[in-house]
Amino acid sequence: MTSYNQVNGTYSNENTHLLKDILREEWGYEGIVITDWGGSNDHVKGVAAGSDLEMPTPGMDSARQIVKAV
Repeated sequence: MTSYNQVNGTYSNENTHLLKDILREEWGYEGIVITDWGGSNDHVKGVAAGSDLEMPTPGMDSARQIVKAV
C-alpha cells in the first residue's frame, strides 16, 4: 500500500523509483500495489509508476483518464 506523503518531491503512489526500482526489481515483490484510502493524487501517473489499484473505487473519472492516457 502506498502512503500519502511525498518522497523526494514525488507522491509515493506516483514514484517510479519506489514502486518499480526498489519494490519490484530490488525486493522482487510480485503482488498488487494499492493506494492508501484516498491517497491517489493522479492515478494516471500512479499507473505509469507501477500502482495497480486506486482506493476507494476510483469511479469513472480516473478510469476515463487512464483510458485517455493509453
